[in-house]
Amino acid sequence: IIIFYSSLFFLFPTLCKLENLFTFGNGWVKFSFGLIIQWGVETIPNGDNVVTLPTSYQNSNSYQIVVSDTGAGGHRIGTTPISGKQFRAYGKNPNNEFARTGVRWFTIGY
Repeated sequence: IIIFYSSLFFLFPTLCKLENLFTFGNGWVKFSFGLIIQWGVETIPNGDNVVTLPTSYQNSNSYQIVVSDTGAGGHRIGTTPISGKQFRAYGKNPNNEFARTGVRWFTIGY
């Protein structure tokens, strides 16, 4: 990969500068071709909470969400995109009741 990158650098020096390949911030990275990846950890206080993303996607249909329980994995978790900037996260305990749930989330899209 380094040899390939070096070859590209001599052919396209401006294109291969790192600052031209992506931008980033706390919890997100956006690549020059438009792909955005974001991540974070949240607590859903009552089993139903809105999560605000660090940076916006185009709209609610332009990204996918993956979540997991931060605890022992006993809670079921679901998500619904609200907009390009927010999604709603749900957590239910083993008794099928909305309950305080810690989640790790990961989104990818344009």
